Amino acid sequence: MADPVTVFVAVAAPTAALVGGLSGFLLTLRREQRQAKSEFGTEVRGIFQLRIDALNAAAARQHPEARANAIGQRLQAAEDDYFNHLDNLLLYDPDYSSYLRRRMRIETAFVRPTKEGEVAPETREKLRALEQRTEEIQGVSAVPLLVEDYYAQGIARYAAGDYRGAVDHFSQAIRLDSKDARYYWRRGDAYDELGLLKEALQDYGEALRLDPTNPSYFMYRGLTLDKLGQSKEALVDYNRSLELRPDDPSTLNNRGNTLDSLGRYEEALADYNRSLELRPDDSSTLDNRGNTLAHLGQYKEALAGHNRSLELRPNYPDTLNNRGTTLAGLGRYEEALADINRSLELRPDHAGVLHNRAITLTHLGKFSEALEDFDESLTIRPDHLSTRVDRATLLARMGRTAEAEQEVDGVLAKKPEEADELGSIAGFFAVTDRPDDALMYLKEAAEKDSAQAVFARTDRNFANLRDDPRFRALAGEDEPPPAPGASP
Repeated sequence: MADPVTVFVAVAAPTAALVGGLSGFLLTLRREQRQAKSEFGTEVRGIFQLRIDALNAAAARQHPEARANAIGQRLQAAEDDYFNHLDNLLLYDPDYSSYLRRRMRIETAFVRPTKEGEVAPETREKLRALEQRTEEIQGVSAVPLLVEDYYAQGIARYAAGDYRGAVDHFSQAIRLDSKDARYYWRRGDAYDELGLLKEALQDYGEALRLDPTNPSYFMYRGLTLDKLGQSKEALVDYNRSLELRPDDPSTLNNRGNTLDSLGRYEEALADYNRSLELRPDDSSTLDNRGNTLAHLGQYKEALAGHNRSLELRPNYPDTLNNRGTTLAGLGRYEEALADINRSLELRPDHAGVLHNRAITLTHLGKFSEALEDFDESLTIRPDHLSTRVDRATLLARMGRTAEAEQEVDGVLAKKPEEADELGSIAGFFAVTDRPDDALMYLKEAAEKDSAQAVFARTDRNFANLRDDPRFRALAGEDEPPPAPGASP
């Protein structure tokens, strides 16, 4: 678009034609203005429909790359046509600021979302254009930005990964209109991305106070409650969201995650299955379903889900880690190690994945490398009790028994209660030949989370207990299973 000076100079050109015939010029001007306004409405509708088509194509992966590129080209052409018409309107209408506002809002629709917080060059250009547009509005009309303008810029900032900027713009919108639930909802999203979960929770609550029947607000508040470790409260919100909007695949997936975290695996599996009926090729749901199947001991089915997820979303670090742990459950440790290594290449310094690799290396007898990973994981989260106990188990295997027992005594003094902590303690006592203590802690862990008993079936730490009928009863086995390879 031409700058403001060019636009206003352009008005002077037809003015000179008044010398040649004022009435004819005015008729032409009005005809062109009516045509431009008509085309304006048509183009806006067309642009947004194309935008929806492009997003749907990308999300559903229903079109090959060439088709997606064609949609993108059509979208760009429609956008260019729209802005050409808008520039024509600016020649004919003295209320320059109103068209600038309109253009700014439409520009916001073309800010492309980015991956993992990266701001693409074209997105930076869009943001710069929006900022320039804001300056032009205020400079030409001296009229403050409207509430929808702040909201539009907040959406653009969020799409570009500038969450702090998004919070600022949504806050300005709320300052001008504190009764619109959307502004609190979107600011809550930005707070959530910034890790300000309590602030996000407060905004979602305010959005629900203003609009208590919006299923999206319940779903997003549920996600934040989950992050805060309030799984039962999150489940209430997901249930309410699904009452208002049954069979929403995203909410079913999210509720499945919460049910899985609560150890309600069969219910979680039912939600994932239903979500996949509605959205068969959703990589996240396939991956999550795989995790739940692994928790149920259905490792082969879990592996199929992880494989399909990675076909749809290759090299996704979480799924690589999850497939690695499933492969370890099948005793395929070398393959597990390859997946976990790749996950750490893509996302280094992830404490949980370092922990998983340390366990896998331990099973492969690579004790020195495993110890390095345990130590690095503990530098990131030094108070993670399960990691401390698993490291102590490794030390016991290395013959450093006194050091290992001292570490576990320190953990026991903290009165661990989580199922994974208790399961790790059971494994330590099994390795150090204290079967009664091992079975006691395994029983307590399994009562809190049945997956702990499932994991114990193939965990080499419990190799010495596989013939013990008490262990087989806890693990839900009638026959002692063959160990997945010789114990290192």
